[in-house]
Amino acid sequence: MKKMKHFLIVFNRKTGERDITEYKDSREAIVQRLAEEQSNDNPDVEIVVIGSPSLEDLKVTHSRYFRVEELPDFAEYWTKREKVS
Repeated sequence: MKKMKHFLIVFNRKTGERDITEYKDSREAIVQRLAEEQSNDNPDVEIVVIGSPSLEDLKVTHSRYFRVEELPDFAEYWTKREKVS
């Protein structure tokens, strides 16, 4: 099983601009999220921390934060994953 990483995403819903920072420690990511929220006054900016084994997995589970050309081939992604029964 992969160790979980934590991704801080600062995403502007209107422009699609975003910044993603990877953290190994969830506490550090959350502290940074809180700091970002305090300094943000734009209601169109969404600031989240999401846990995921990898950036590729994050692109599949939270594709709204990525441009279409950044997304993996979903059919290929799912066929290489282990089947869970």
